[in-house]
Amino acid sequence: MNPRNAKPKDLAAIQDLLAANELPWSDCTEHLGNFVVIEKATKGKTQLCAVGGMEVHGNIGLIRSICVQAECRDRGLGKVVYKSLEDRAGQLGLNALFLITTTAETYFERLGYHIQDRSSLPDPICKTRQFSELCPTSAIVMKRDLNS
Repeated sequence: MNPRNAKPKDLAAIQDLLAANELPWSDCTEHLGNFVVIEKATKGKTQLCAVGGMEVHGNIGLIRSICVQAECRDRGLGKVVYKSLEDRAGQLGLNALFLITTTAETYFERLGYHIQDRSSLPDPICKTRQFSELCPTSAIVMKRDLNS
């Protein structure tokens, strides 16, 4: 199963998957161009298996909304989605990636992310809907430098 760029026809399925997993979904439309999806074929139909997105703000990005359907978990699909987003960040020349999480701190530490003090974040991250509206203030913000 390979990731592909999300298309407008994927939006409802992306939003449904994120909502079912209690992840922010209301602003996906704004950033759909930087979302990737993985599908699986079942009985001649395709079903969304995994999704992830990235917001680009100048030379930094915000990873968001990585989610895998329950029946597709434990196959490494989340990491495949993340790697696709990281590769895109490299192609765009981004210097760093940020993310906001309430549940996946340990997972992202293994990928090279470090916890950031919320008061030290760059302004573009603070102005995102993810940071300012959609994620709780108790969420952990993490960063990974891409140039090191």
